[in-house]
Amino acid sequence: MAMSRKLWAINGLAVELDRDRRVVADAVGHLPPDGKSAGRPAWFMSTAVRALTVGGDSDGMLDPAQERARKDRALAEQTEMKNAERRGELVNIEEVGVAVEREFSVVRERSLSITGKLGDKLSPEQLRWVEDEIREALSDLSNGEDIEPVQRAKAQAVKAKRRD
Repeated sequence: MAMSRKLWAINGLAVELDRDRRVVADAVGHLPPDGKSAGRPAWFMSTAVRALTVGGDSDGMLDPAQERARKDRALAEQTEMKNAERRGELVNIEEVGVAVEREFSVVRERSLSITGKLGDKLSPEQLRWVEDEIREALSDLSNGEDIEPVQRAKAQAVKAKRRD
């Protein structure tokens, strides 16, 4: 008598392949079923094995060459970042943020002192005009639009540290 292919439900596949039911469900769940068994979706054993092997489940059955290549890529990227940092091409975003804030503070103080220095050289009307322009420029700096990318990068760096 010839052997015929058999349809397996997720529980049967998990038992036969000695895998957790959730791992098998994750691997074959996105595939269309090969048929139905007792009214439920079912797959051939070969479909399940292929899904577990190619899909690279997190419970074993990983391709060693692929994993080695992934590890080598990660190490190469890490080395590139360290080298870029040593060459001064990469900087700590927190240090940059502190430096930018310190420079903004100096610009603000120096800008606000301009009207005091020009008080005896300009008419009151001219002095108000200069003061208005300085305040508008300082307002543009303080509203955050110009430093938003720095703050966004700073937040991403904090999130990356938490993951590590």
